[in-house]
Amino acid sequence: MPKKSLVEQVFVLPDDSDITTFGKDEVLPSLPLPSLNHTINRYIESLKPFMKDATEFSEAIRVAREFEKGEGKVLHEKLAQRAAGQRNWLEQWWLNGAYLSLREPLIPFYSMTGSTPLEDLNWKIRDYHVIKHAALYTHQLVNFWLLMRSDRMIPTQGNDKKVFFSMQQFRRLFNCVRIPAEHTDELVTHFKTAKEGTCASHVMVLCNGRIFRIEALDADGKAITPAEWERQLDFVSKRCQEAEGPGIGLLTCDKRPVWAKNRTYLQDLSLQNRSMLHDIETAMFMIVLDKDRPEDDSGASYFSLCGDFSNRWTDKSLCVIFYQSGAIGGLCDHTAFDGMISVAALYYVYLALLEHKEEKYATHKIRYVPEPVEINFQIDAFIESELQRAKEELAPNKSLVVIVCEKFKGYGKDFIQQHKLHPDSFVQMALQLAYYRVHGKPAPTYETATTRAFYNGRTETVRSCTEEAIEWVTAMLSKDASNADKKALLERAVLKHDKLMNEARANAGCDRHLFGLYCTALEEGLPIPSLYSHPAYLKSGGGGNYVLSTSLVGYTPIGGGVSPMCLNGYGCFYNITPTSLCFTVSVWRASYETSAHKLYRALVQSFEDMRLVLGPPPSKL
Repeated sequence: MPKKSLVEQVFVLPDDSDITTFGKDEVLPSLPLPSLNHTINRYIESLKPFMKDATEFSEAIRVAREFEKGEGKVLHEKLAQRAAGQRNWLEQWWLNGAYLSLREPLIPFYSMTGSTPLEDLNWKIRDYHVIKHAALYTHQLVNFWLLMRSDRMIPTQGNDKKVFFSMQQFRRLFNCVRIPAEHTDELVTHFKTAKEGTCASHVMVLCNGRIFRIEALDADGKAITPAEWERQLDFVSKRCQEAEGPGIGLLTCDKRPVWAKNRTYLQDLSLQNRSMLHDIETAMFMIVLDKDRPEDDSGASYFSLCGDFSNRWTDKSLCVIFYQSGAIGGLCDHTAFDGMISVAALYYVYLALLEHKEEKYATHKIRYVPEPVEINFQIDAFIESELQRAKEELAPNKSLVVIVCEKFKGYGKDFIQQHKLHPDSFVQMALQLAYYRVHGKPAPTYETATTRAFYNGRTETVRSCTEEAIEWVTAMLSKDASNADKKALLERAVLKHDKLMNEARANAGCDRHLFGLYCTALEEGLPIPSLYSHPAYLKSGGGGNYVLSTSLVGYTPIGGGVSPMCLNGYGCFYNITPTSLCFTVSVWRASYETSAHKLYRALVQSFEDMRLVLGPPPSKL
């Protein structure tokens, strides 16, 4: 029997497996609802680092306990009734409240961005093989779609391999779109497995403000070859050198109510427009051939979020951008899925490209494939005026964000685990130390914890800035603390974070429950309790006031991030490899307090200081 490739080992179920990709989804346990007392205890505990004195803390405790005994108790009873009748009491509230009801443009405010590491592929910036590389990449991404369609991708499991995770978000990776509306958008997925029925098998390509449809499968239902993709993309590239298109995608970058009106207007202009919008919205994914020339991962991530708006279609769940410089970026709609979903898909592509990086496919026979079909919307004076208005009004959005992608190569997962510390908790402590070093105060911190062990689960929040973390940070910045004390306090803070992460994965943090109680009050027409407007709630991060918005996006070379939650905040997302720690740090340019470069330099110093505290790894002898 031939040896399995790495892609097959990581992603493909054995032929004789009785498991399928989505087969466990319907038997996962319902999302639990924690007790109100547990939630309030966790909430109170999270406040302490941000209270200036005992009096302020006592007042915050009083408000929280009164809520627990009064309004909160009433709301919790109503929420418990909802949870008893739904397998996921949070799902629709979270989708609407965290995503679909937001009215600002998706980019640069809400979409996820990222870049593809090129070094291991022997692909380089400025090597001018953009079309060839785009063809290889797109071919493998279509292969991943086919794997999903066949229901043969290995489903995600917990670390002990006994717990299966919800795979529902993978259904929104392909053939998915966010439809704009005046008040609350709609998320529509057209993806189906082969057993469930047919779904669109074309890819949309954007280039120089023009849009093309390319059929991704041959007559036998297999992916067209990289050489055939190269011919198709070369056709698009050369055609688009002749003239610039109207850049209809620019309209998708507008405020959601405005785009909703313009989309309806486009549809009403002609049946052809309606049909072409349907083609775009049902497509597998988007490919962009982009004229910008970022020189590194920072540039690729920045331009993906803030580049040529006329060459984007932000409603689509997945978009891969091939820059003229050779850099590769990504843009994903966070509504559809969380970062680990797109990371999985792009890691599949990355591994497949590694395995085939020496393949000389250019000599392969190219079969006849239909030429790409250009999508030409019928537009009139009104749409032309809207394009001009949007171009002028949205131009400032391109300079709102600063993104820095850096890799700390001093050590990685291996070194941290040799000290019997959890790598994620270790990095979270480094973030606390780095922020305190730069700003001289603790930061309310949001870290994503997955709740995919439950039916249609997504996330809960870990409030990483704990009393234990700040005690360790204070010791690290003190000249009087001994190395032994610093190490003991670090281990204590890491263990506390481990505990909070485990609770959050069981949906027993405090944020989602408090969010559910808030939504219950809204639905029941009850007054919003004063807890939600209390200074302590806001100071600790509630109401979207997390200064550090963080997430571990896995243990592969694939990373990415999003913009900060608040004006004076940071987006700080990281992926951990055996020998490195990779960061995507974002700040709002308008902030006078933050600096992505300063925070990263402080992180490097934190990692170096932590290495000195820990010392060499324990001997294995």
